[in-house]
Amino acid sequence: MKKYLPWLMSWFMLYAASQAAVLENAYLKVVVNDGPFEAGRFSVQTTGGDPARADDDAQELLYGGAEPWSSYTTVRIDGKDYLFGGPTQRRAGLNLPTGEHVTGPVKQGKAIHTVYKIQDLLVTQIISLERTSTTGLEDATQIQYLVSNQGKNAHSFGIRLLLDTKLGREDGAAIRVGERALSTETALSGGSLPDFWQAFDNLAEPHVIAQGTLKGGALMPPDSILIANWGTLADKSWKAPLNSGRGFIREGEDEPDTAFALFWEGTLQAGETKSYCTHYGLGGVTISRGRLSLGVTSPKEVLDNQSFKIIAYIENKEQGTVENAWLKLQLPAGFTTVAPLERKLGQVKGGQSLTAEWLVSAGAMAAKKSSFTVVVGGDHCEPVSVTRQVEIIGPPAISLDFKEPTINIADQRWVLADDPEKKPIWIFPVQVTVKNGGDSAAQVELSGETISGLEFALPYDKYKYIGALGPKQSYQFIWYFAPTSFAGGRGEFKIAANYHNKTEQTTGTFFYPKLPVKLSLEQRKSQLKAHDTFSVEFWAQNLSSLTGYSLLIMYPDFLEPVSVFRGTAIREGSFNWQQEQKGVIRVEAKLNQARDVKKDTLATLNFLAKAAGEGEVQVIPVNPTSGAVIIKLKIEEAEQ
Repeated sequence: MKKYLPWLMSWFMLYAASQAAVLENAYLKVVVNDGPFEAGRFSVQTTGGDPARADDDAQELLYGGAEPWSSYTTVRIDGKDYLFGGPTQRRAGLNLPTGEHVTGPVKQGKAIHTVYKIQDLLVTQIISLERTSTTGLEDATQIQYLVSNQGKNAHSFGIRLLLDTKLGREDGAAIRVGERALSTETALSGGSLPDFWQAFDNLAEPHVIAQGTLKGGALMPPDSILIANWGTLADKSWKAPLNSGRGFIREGEDEPDTAFALFWEGTLQAGETKSYCTHYGLGGVTISRGRLSLGVTSPKEVLDNQSFKIIAYIENKEQGTVENAWLKLQLPAGFTTVAPLERKLGQVKGGQSLTAEWLVSAGAMAAKKSSFTVVVGGDHCEPVSVTRQVEIIGPPAISLDFKEPTINIADQRWVLADDPEKKPIWIFPVQVTVKNGGDSAAQVELSGETISGLEFALPYDKYKYIGALGPKQSYQFIWYFAPTSFAGGRGEFKIAANYHNKTEQTTGTFFYPKLPVKLSLEQRKSQLKAHDTFSVEFWAQNLSSLTGYSLLIMYPDFLEPVSVFRGTAIREGSFNWQQEQKGVIRVEAKLNQARDVKKDTLATLNFLAKAAGEGEVQVIPVNPTSGAVIIKLKIEEAEQ
């Protein structure tokens, strides 16, 4: 059985109890493992699959089912490899160190986010369902990594994404890369990387047609790809030695098991963030069957002035040879290609497969919706043809709009002006609207930057992944910012929308008022009698950048100070008190680190009521300078 390991029943129960985050639509289902082991790893399977075929429903595209584990991601930092996600006790990624879990997997909008901190790098995995170029449907899994260097030094960096591919019942189908059908271990890089690759078992009765898309839109082509058996790639955290003549059968076994490793490498400067993105899902191939079966794939939509590829797959499933075979491309008006429209294929032997491709351009006279036809034939072989439609579309046009908050004050707290309940707030919501006014969809990412008076409410919330935004569609969400102090002023921020190698950015500004400093004394006991001990707390509210304070505490002669304790405002630092003279206490405090005080105690005063009487306790802040704060006390006679 494939990758079977004999686990104890206790382990089985642990995995059975695990949870997962799930994305699902009419075509695909993605499961992201929630751990405790293999957290962040994912699997992909079809739901309805290709609407034109019923035999690809509920089939695996990435091995793993409800508990994904065999596909995993390596993060390389300064030459050392780390496992993205949770630890494992299985073969794939065994003994690799892991980072610190930050959040996820959690569903946010149309995507599942998983975040880990590894050394200085914050790595966010974003899994979503997007459109495949050759089908025009949301039947692709978008796999994206946002990597942010939060340290002070640059780091050499790399990501390896291992995909344990599986096409339903087929685990070793040939990989179609341009005009090549790969059935042995292969390395691809640079100019040999295709726009996309496809995999299927045969043209006569393909069960599942898979496609990995490497280029276009928001995708970032990898620097290199290794295609090999899963075991060779799973046992190595980075690049594994390949045997160019070896097939996709794992060592010691007799069944094929194909896997891909995609590599991105480079350098991350301090404060820099980079995105790495690829697609894997279903592929669109239009098939016509005959003595020579023909399959044709091409993009469903093409941007104005953009070239595209038409790829034809030819397969002879019969035993006899087809002599003098030929292949023709029939293009509509306005479309051109530098390659010959007709190709002589010669002999096509029984069981043989061939691939051909054309790079096609649409001129100014090309109709917005056009169809092309590919025909294959030969001696004593009835021609078969495939017709596909391509639509020429305009580019996307992304714009940004903000609705900044209006901030007021109520009871020494910030409140939203339009909130009838006047609930106190500590973070400011900015409503962001992203709109696509163009004619084609775009994968949109937003990056935020604070300019003055603000910081991000969450330190890792500088990036938002919107996903595919269709023509004339818009998307709204709230981005939260925190003020840098209580002193009020102007908050300014900048948000950039990144799409199709373009950037649209806008600056937003709003004002928030200064919060007045509030000092107060609170008595814990409501009724006091002679010989009671009691506490009085000295509270501070809305103090910016407090580094220390000095207080004079004055009390009546019928009280005796017992002790003075440091307040909650001091987490680390010094605190001292002494009685300067009868009825006067001095408090001196220093904080190791400046901090903003929303509402904390500066000191807790403990007194003994020596006798009955009426008077007041005064706290006079020497630093910060402020008027005296007074609490009136009444001590009643003790009960006889």
